[in-house]
Amino acid sequence: MFRHSRGPLLAGAWIGLALLTTSTFTSTASAIAAEPLTAAIDRPTAALKPGTEDRPPAEPETRQASPAASAQTPDPCALFTADEAAAVIGPLSYGPAPIKSDTGVVVMCQLAKGRSFITVEVKDANRWDYLTDTGSYHTTSVDGLGDKATFLWSDTGTSALYVMKSPYILDIGVAGDNVTNLVYARNLAEMALPRLP
Repeated sequence: MFRHSRGPLLAGAWIGLALLTTSTFTSTASAIAAEPLTAAIDRPTAALKPGTEDRPPAEPETRQASPAASAQTPDPCALFTADEAAAVIGPLSYGPAPIKSDTGVVVMCQLAKGRSFITVEVKDANRWDYLTDTGSYHTTSVDGLGDKATFLWSDTGTSALYVMKSPYILDIGVAGDNVTNLVYARNLAEMALPRLP
């Protein structure tokens, strides 16, 4: 979520969703959020399931995509349905909604639950080092997801879970509470990863 070049395409979506997603967290999410972040990272998977700062510079455009990933990057909205997402993070207040490039390709899937706004993207595995360059963000590795996984978060509640499943990276960004962010991101990743080619 941090290392994107979203541009004006998403400016309206973020503003609209800020107005749209004004409901409060469920009591389950509030209870989870009271725990330390490290506790959520170390929890068994089953227990995770619940009942603006300045952006870095855009990534240079000179990177080469791997042959497998460049053939056709999967549609992130095809990795789960609304009902499936609601089953692992709770009732949705928005989405899943596809965001398309100028050429009509779905490049991002957006959804929201209460005050948590979530984006899902599929990226080329060659971008791993760039995406996980922590900068001013906190980071920790997350076990049990894909080939490897890293969770980055800021002090203001912006976070991203990057999961490598070569030749792709599953990028799940969440804006909300950092502990709940990891819960939602991990639950969605566990559902979406088996559906990546």
